[in-house]
Amino acid sequence: MENSPKLFSPFLPLQLLVIVIGAWIIYQVYALNLERLDAEAQIQQVTPQAESALAAKKRLLDLAQDVGQVSTRDANAAQIVKEFDIRLQAPTTPKK
Repeated sequence: MENSPKLFSPFLPLQLLVIVIGAWIIYQVYALNLERLDAEAQIQQVTPQAESALAAKKRLLDLAQDVGQVSTRDANAAQIVKEFDIRLQAPTTPKK
């Protein structure tokens, strides 16, 4: 029995394991790349809306500040300030 040829070699199971792990890694990289591309597309789609919202926010804050400043001299503006509870704050610089 000692001189009989080997019927089992660990090479084939190890080779299959390496192939399966390699295929899994390639799939993971592919899936992550698809997810990244989808996220980039969503960012590109939302960017104009976000910029528009920021511009509208700036216009609204400027308008509220103007109404607040005018409210010291005009009764109608003072009523608007009181009705909408507009509070004047010192202008802040946006963080970069």
